[in-house]
Amino acid sequence: LIEAASKGAASAIEEKVFYDNFKDVVMYVDHIPVKGKEKDRLKGVFIYEITDEGT
Repeated sequence: LIEAASKGAASAIEEKVFYDNFKDVVMYVDHIPVKGKEKDRLKGVFIYEITDEGT
């Protein structure tokens, strides 16, 4: 998931938006670096996996 986001899918991801496009996963990215100006790493990434209780 992180690899997909950092290798191109990040262009479809906006900063400070919660995404639930992935099955059973919620993702949030606080900062997306400007290509070539900062290290090409997403910052403040939050990933939450939704699971059935007790599993």
